Amino acid sequence: MTDAVGARSTSLKPNDVTSTKVTKEIEHRLQCQKAVSNILKVSQYYNYDFPDNRMDQVALIDVA
Repeated sequence: MTDAVGARSTSLKPNDVTSTKVTKEIEHRLQCQKAVSNILKVSQYYNYDFPDNRMDQVALIDVA
């Protein structure tokens, strides 16, 4: 539901080294998700862009 790494940095500016590292980690996680889905023969899955470590700030109606 979240990217699981977004909260690791307080600075997510486009040219920031930390931002680049976080982006690469997110991309790697998405590639792994796709690979595992293929192995498990899962044809549909969804990625959501909820804030990492801040799910308490999201209304339940938005999650459901």
